[in-house]
Amino acid sequence: MAAHSSPPRSLEPRGTPFSRDRPQGPCGNMPNVRDHDASIYLRLQGDALSVGGYEANPIFWEEVSDKFAFGLFDLDWDVFTQHIEGAINRVPVLERTGIKSTVCGPESFTPDHKPLMGEAPELRGFFLGCGFNSAGMMLGGGCGQELAHWIIHGRPEKDMHSYDIRRFHHSLTDHGRWIRERSHESYSKNYSVVFPHDEPLAGRNMRTDPLHEELLARGCVFQERHGWERPGWFSPRGAAPVLPYDYYGAYRTPAHEDYVYGRLLGHEYTFDFPPHHDVVGRRSPDGVERRASPRAGPLCRLPAAPAPVFGCLSFVEESVMLSAALPSLRLYQGFASEAGR
Repeated sequence: MAAHSSPPRSLEPRGTPFSRDRPQGPCGNMPNVRDHDASIYLRLQGDALSVGGYEANPIFWEEVSDKFAFGLFDLDWDVFTQHIEGAINRVPVLERTGIKSTVCGPESFTPDHKPLMGEAPELRGFFLGCGFNSAGMMLGGGCGQELAHWIIHGRPEKDMHSYDIRRFHHSLTDHGRWIRERSHESYSKNYSVVFPHDEPLAGRNMRTDPLHEELLARGCVFQERHGWERPGWFSPRGAAPVLPYDYYGAYRTPAHEDYVYGRLLGHEYTFDFPPHHDVVGRRSPDGVERRASPRAGPLCRLPAAPAPVFGCLSFVEESVMLSAALPSLRLYQGFASEAGR
């Protein structure tokens, strides 16, 4: 039935390789490791160390046989070499380690890196539970339970909107380039650090409004939401058009051309306490002794100074403001000691 009536799916299959190496050395207590720079992972499995990753330019599986099920591919060493090199850089002993076995099988990725679930809008009674983006074992239990409830009762128990197949507009799911580019980027960025306000580079300029070109000429930098190009902000450098998708996305832009963080590290910034920390600690007792009566038992202590130097009064009326950023503490209005009650 599925062969004749299945609706279009917003996913693309590709191979995901990994190998099991026999490391020599004290790796028995090694934790799971994920290297975001090399886009690899390392995980102990019995007496072997599993090594896998997500290459920046994955190979699509162009022709999928309708008879293929539970099968594997031959490992492409030209592709997998980059993962081996990244693993050796992280665990050097692997350079002298033999390979126990290799596994390479198909995996499907979706344009927004989220599963496809729910009833297909094109075919009543046809439910999907696929496209788990290499997270099937992690999400399978909960998603399977929700899908079963969905089929029986017509809706899931939990909010599954972000996984619902109906989240995609038909103009996108009918567009092969959009599906291919966005799912390609999902795979490539699977281990990328997610930064705030990050925008996709793939599948852009799919849906634009009549003012798009005019805003673009005025320096508008667009953001993408559900295929729509919407104004984000304006660049003082002029027009900033979205370039054709050509991952990895550097577009010949020099790396760290203006490395602000590197310059800041050359100043007094450290990860330790600031230089005035000890000064505040030495002066804080004077402020407390001169401006308040600390005879009452302490209720709490503030970590503004290296040692506990004052106690909070038992009865506090109205408001108390503490400023530990000044050489002495300032206490404002309305407090009474326990002895004064």
